[in-house]
Amino acid sequence: MKKILLFFILINSILYSQTDGSLDTSFGTNGRVFTDLSASSNDYMQDGIQLPDNKILVAGYTTLKGLDNVVLKYLPNGTLDVSFGTNGISIIEFGSDKSQIRKIATQSDGKIIIAGRSGSLTSYATVARLNSDGTLDTTFGTNGIVTKISGTESDIQSLHILPDNKIIVVGYVLNDNSDIQVIKLNADGSFDTNFGINGVAVIDFDSLSQRAFCSVMNGEKILIGGVVSNPTESSLLLQLNSNGSIDTTFGTNGYSSIQFGANPNDYYDRFLTVKVFQNKIYAVGSRAKDYFNYNINLSRFTIDGLLDTSFSDDGKLLIDTNNEKDFVQDLNILNDNSILLAGVSLASNSNKGFLMKLNANGSYKTNFGSAGVVTNMNFIEVQKVIVNQNNIIVVGTTTYPSNVALAKYNNANLLGIQNDEFLGRNFNVYPNPMQDKLNVISRSGQQINTIEILDASGKKVFEHNQNTDQLNTGNLAKGIYFLKIYSEGLIENFKLIKD
Repeated sequence: MKKILLFFILINSILYSQTDGSLDTSFGTNGRVFTDLSASSNDYMQDGIQLPDNKILVAGYTTLKGLDNVVLKYLPNGTLDVSFGTNGISIIEFGSDKSQIRKIATQSDGKIIIAGRSGSLTSYATVARLNSDGTLDTTFGTNGIVTKISGTESDIQSLHILPDNKIIVVGYVLNDNSDIQVIKLNADGSFDTNFGINGVAVIDFDSLSQRAFCSVMNGEKILIGGVVSNPTESSLLLQLNSNGSIDTTFGTNGYSSIQFGANPNDYYDRFLTVKVFQNKIYAVGSRAKDYFNYNINLSRFTIDGLLDTSFSDDGKLLIDTNNEKDFVQDLNILNDNSILLAGVSLASNSNKGFLMKLNANGSYKTNFGSAGVVTNMNFIEVQKVIVNQNNIIVVGTTTYPSNVALAKYNNANLLGIQNDEFLGRNFNVYPNPMQDKLNVISRSGQQINTIEILDASGKKVFEHNQNTDQLNTGNLAKGIYFLKIYSEGLIENFKLIKD
């Protein structure tokens, strides 16, 4: 029997001490950064990543010149990096077409991939590449852009950069119905013809309507979350092989479809974000109780795509915050197995971004924010959370008129040195202390883009730019080192000792 969590969210201020979920006042102004592109524009941020030098790239779209892509670059302290674009801001126009960035990532050479949709009357899935200074890289695709791939309308919801710099994007395409579409590009923007049909895989379940809203790389396989309708909605997980074919060993013939409500007339039941952690799959989204009230739906699956009944009795958990409508936009599983959710609560008179932290069993982690929840953020929505060793950086949009918003919060899940094996969020690193060899093992199926080792002064003494599970550290002198792993737009840090 699934559990239903009730929580009366407190709107009063949280204490700004150095506690879990409090603002890091060293960032921006009292922990927050708000950037207004123009008094006449609305600016909506959709994604953000942290770079190897701890600078931050934020991407979304703006109404400044119609409806165009915008990418901003911030220094680690929250000020704009004026060496990027124009005073830290790059507005990318795709001719006369309107465009909206959904996701951003970087290739190993520092070039920036943005993905979303563009078009005048009809929108199409679009991928583009920027140079590291924010200008459009015209050597990619056709004059820097790949678009109008197939169907009468399409969109992109997820973006992955593989270790060889090839690109995978996941979204939907409208044919007779709405179908899931996965596209694989070579590093230069040409189609990888070894994937799907000429680089495109379209998934259609028996003429049903389905859409993808999220995905994660599960090793070399592509794990997709979304919705299937027949005619009522069910939350959907689907896994593809590396060549774009359906992985029939996953779930039932390649997919798992579940409903959170007993009402056969339920019309909204979707997974919006998915992660893999320690051979478990976490998927979260929203489910409609009725037209006016949406709950958070959280599920845990085995790595084979079956509901994990050791979580919340039947693998499914509904979270009712007593808000009108809750939508989770991002999900992270932290070092202590706690679950960090981020998104937006919609109400008739206001929207509020939120952070929510749960224990591994789905109960509220009450030492975070106000009894497990942070809501007084001055955000109308949170789209992305970047998790570091002792802080989290939140990317979203501030209150109307809509502007770019970032905030930095303290996070109590500090990583320390263990005698044998260091358990990180996505990687195990051992032994520690190390000698001639250091093992780096993925816990969540993510591919490694770059590994760096810094000495105690911060000088880079080692770099490896390929996916690997073992490093040769024999040439390093004895001492304290810092390991950085860059993986699919995320950074994980470790402190190591060399004996």
